Amino acid sequence: MRSGRMRTILPERRRVWAEGASSVSHGHTPLIRPPRECYAGEQSHPPQVAVKEGEVDVVYQNMDRNTNEIFISVEELMAWVKSRALDNGYVVVTGRSKKKKGTDEVNKIWLLCDRGGKHNSTAILRRTGSKKIGCPFKLIGTYDIDSYGWKLQVRNDKHNHEPAQNLEGHPFVRRLSEQEHNMVRHLTEQHMEPRNILSIIKKQNPDNVSIPNDI
Repeated sequence: MRSGRMRTILPERRRVWAEGASSVSHGHTPLIRPPRECYAGEQSHPPQVAVKEGEVDVVYQNMDRNTNEIFISVEELMAWVKSRALDNGYVVVTGRSKKKKGTDEVNKIWLLCDRGGKHNSTAILRRTGSKKIGCPFKLIGTYDIDSYGWKLQVRNDKHNHEPAQNLEGHPFVRRLSEQEHNMVRHLTEQHMEPRNILSIIKKQNPDNVSIPNDI
């Protein structure tokens, strides 16, 4: 079980893509490397900060404002952010994205806490099962032509709610990756039972918290 204390992981120093940087095209999605578990530099453990701002009376810092990380693709940026958020007991989702004018290439995305915004009706709340409480946490990812990669901008690094002590039951955390979806499809075609498929997935990815109903 996670402790109530926040843990902030500082990003490593800016990666320099010495080879192949010029070959990374804006719209091309290269092979995505999985997020690394730790980054160079010392780790800091800032205390939780309580404030009073209207209805928001508890604020938890989650991200370092000064990240100079350069990501080779938007998928890598999103994987890094979501992994760091989960490490701290939060779930970050894609709020919206923007395409380059006249193309289908995405050049900007907004990443929000899954508890950001508010429900328009109680019917939506019952249907989705999520509790939106207007959490202000917001990050923006933009494609930078000069560095041939994506940069992350922290617009608001605070949450107005405590981190979750256990995220295993959260629908987002239980989602299968694209690779896992392909594995499920392949093994299902071989008439393998869902529980056995799930067992194989968990052996390959011990962090997977999916349940048989997700297969």
